[in-house]
Amino acid sequence: MTESAKVARVPHPAPGGALRSVRCSTGFGRPRVAAVAALALLLVGCGRFGPAGSAGAVAAHPPAAAVEPANPAAPYPTIMAPSTFQAMSPGALTSLEASLEPELAADQVQLPSGTPSPMLPPPGGWLPRRRIVAYYGNPLSPAMGVLGWYPAAQDMARLLAQAAAYTRVDPAQPALPAIDLVADVAQASPGPHGAYRRRMPYSLLNQELTLARQYHALLILEIQVGRSTVAQELPYFLPYLAQPDVELALDPEFDMPPGEIPGKWIGTMSAAEINWAIAQMSDLVSRLHLPPKIVIVHQFTPGMVPDWRGIRVQPGVQFVMDTDGFGGQALKKNNYRRYIADQPIPPVRYGGIKLFYKYDTGLMTPTEVVALQPPPSLVIYQ
Repeated sequence: MTESAKVARVPHPAPGGALRSVRCSTGFGRPRVAAVAALALLLVGCGRFGPAGSAGAVAAHPPAAAVEPANPAAPYPTIMAPSTFQAMSPGALTSLEASLEPELAADQVQLPSGTPSPMLPPPGGWLPRRRIVAYYGNPLSPAMGVLGWYPAAQDMARLLAQAAAYTRVDPAQPALPAIDLVADVAQASPGPHGAYRRRMPYSLLNQELTLARQYHALLILEIQVGRSTVAQELPYFLPYLAQPDVELALDPEFDMPPGEIPGKWIGTMSAAEINWAIAQMSDLVSRLHLPPKIVIVHQFTPGMVPDWRGIRVQPGVQFVMDTDGFGGQALKKNNYRRYIADQPIPPVRYGGIKLFYKYDTGLMTPTEVVALQPPPSLVIYQ
């Protein structure tokens, strides 16, 4: 068995473990991606002001612009009982798949009329001049992350306030807000194509890109490939990645070999897969004369990116390794040192960290985050 195959079989730690992914499980002990799949199927086509964005479901949440630690004991909202997912019919699964538009060439995308103009970076790209502060999730499911906890305008107001907190702490590196959308959602069931993933329709990508531009923010597309591959999934998103203000994130946690189920085992992504995505982004930049593209890879166990030394950053790409997972401050700082400071990827690699409003024990403040070495260029709130 290869080393990659071995690490892919590491299960998610049980609830209460010191550090694990917030996306592992619901309060019912089922993989969270299963609940996400059900909610996405029920709410596809609903806007941010539909059921997923209703304020009543999230009234217990504290303001998102947390400068002081959030209350770790506050209850996390339940989106549905496991039986709801089990009752989903094959027809409902097929209906979402049918809503997907055909793949387009990167230079053929037609954005809806009235879509705001993109925000362009300074020469050389956003990094390291700006620090990106992002909200993570999918508005179809508030359980995936902070996106969708509130109606869109409130979500964005809180994101802007959170970004402003970093600018106050470090005005030399002003914060740039970003929407970190899970655009390819790993699933606990195979779906029509046996890929254990759900691509979000272009209508949702249009919605989030328009929202990001209205608030002068970036859009990051998160790709969870399930049992598919980066090479199979990325082409669907190229029309949006070809936009100058849309960036890419890859999540090895949900890159599963045959026989493994997302949310049950921790996945693994090879340097070859990452390098393929980097090459595609580099080609987009060169061919379409785009500003540099940001490529983000998440990691919270050694096995998620076992051969990280083989990652090769190409011209036109700004690479960020983001330390994921939640836990206490000491453990998060140790993981940041392990996966950022101690994993140099030439010629330049930027550091990122993910923070969890509801699951981190003693949520790190902007001052504490900026004090990390090297200071993170990306901060994601989930």
